[in-house]
Amino acid sequence: FCGMAEPFLNPICMELIRSVFSRGFTVDLFTTLVGLNENDLDELLSYEFGWVNVHLPDQKGYACIDTSEEYYRTLQRVISAKRKNGKSFVSVISSQAEVDMRAQELCGDNFHIFSALTNRAGNLKDDALLQNENPTGKRG
Repeated sequence: FCGMAEPFLNPICMELIRSVFSRGFTVDLFTTLVGLNENDLDELLSYEFGWVNVHLPDQKGYACIDTSEEYYRTLQRVISAKRKNGKSFVSVISSQAEVDMRAQELCGDNFHIFSALTNRAGNLKDDALLQNENPTGKRG
């Protein structure tokens, strides 16, 4: 579930995830967690996704992620969650720029956070921006 749009802003996202898993498909998830409500979180964490990429808010606000208390609670639960095999629920964490300080604190040293702008549509013209990768922390 991705496509450079937030899957959980679709009001039937959990229904779609349920449907795809029930058919036996491998499901990957790329999300900022925006739109994921705490009521759906337990169900989401029960699924065995193939790949989970969580995109974090950045200090410059490029990602436009509302960093409410609910967001930070959700982020904490997601990054702390384990799969049935004991590995982290989250496969990769990324950010467009320097990571939001509170999100960084929640991740601690448990993850390598990939931090670089992506030139998806040729909209980045500055070579310095394209070369900017600022990893913070390490993947556990």
